[in-house]
Amino acid sequence: MLGLHAKPAALLDVDGFWQPLLGQLRRMVDDGYLDAVRLDALGVVSGTEELLAFVAGYEHPPRKWTASPPRP
Repeated sequence: MLGLHAKPAALLDVDGFWQPLLGQLRRMVDDGYLDAVRLDALGVVSGTEELLAFVAGYEHPPRKWTASPPRP
């Protein structure tokens, strides 16, 4: 089930590996199947330092259907 935790999720996009998936996710936003806030919360990084910076600065987006998640 989605939304059960407030932990960051990221894709380490080496050499554009995740670009086809990201294109599909953007299409889902454009077609109204996915909230852009959720896609924006997904970190897309190209290196380990960028990944660590994303995790350190991550803020979970507001919940749509349930109460706010507990802070880690």
